Amino acid sequence: MTMHYRPEPELDYFLIKHVETDREVGYAFYNQALRADGSSIYVCRIFNNAGQQLAAPTSTTCDFPIRCAAIAIATYEEHHGFPDLTGGACRFDGNRAERRLGTVIADVALTFAHAFCEAIGQGLTTQATDKFADSIAELAPIWWVSRAGCFDAINRTEGPYFANPLPSGLRLTFSGAAQAYGMQELRRRHPDLSDAELQKVLSWVLQWLADVLNNELAAQKPDLMALKAQLAKQR
Repeated sequence: MTMHYRPEPELDYFLIKHVETDREVGYAFYNQALRADGSSIYVCRIFNNAGQQLAAPTSTTCDFPIRCAAIAIATYEEHHGFPDLTGGACRFDGNRAERRLGTVIADVALTFAHAFCEAIGQGLTTQATDKFADSIAELAPIWWVSRAGCFDAINRTEGPYFANPLPSGLRLTFSGAAQAYGMQELRRRHPDLSDAELQKVLSWVLQWLADVLNNELAAQKPDLMALKAQLAKQR
């Protein structure tokens, strides 16, 4: 028996899903809040399906508060006899996050191919570069939420976010899932290309994403260092 919970991003909030049934068992909001001294912190407000707030961890008490959402919901469900997992029909759409990752990776590869053809033809247009940037930007939030992992409520442990396409395989981190589901989607769209050619395209996509994330993390480094200093003082 397995009981896994994880957050999945919506437009401006996160659904908390029970992975095995695809049931929505709660939700969370992740926002910045200003403190009295003018500094800012991140707050994750976690709710059950009845709208009751269960917890509100902040970045002053844990490094990545969204990780607490699945744990809080799983604990609530177990304590109250799994009210959101009993009765009613399941709307199972398993591996939605995994399929989304594969689709976005293939979309990035396609927009790059179009931009490359423009560059060697009539010249690269602003529309092409903007579309490529937008497609890369779609990967970033998938990577971000995957850092929260997937909570195993039976063993009370946290594990990788993504399911393995092999039924008996271990769960996958972002990099492993990108390889597995990215290749799946690229093979489906481009059956005329060899795995070696597709692997090269996939490696480009992941390198572009890594460059974007490294730049973003570098820009955030001063804030992260200040936050770590605050946490150290409170210990």
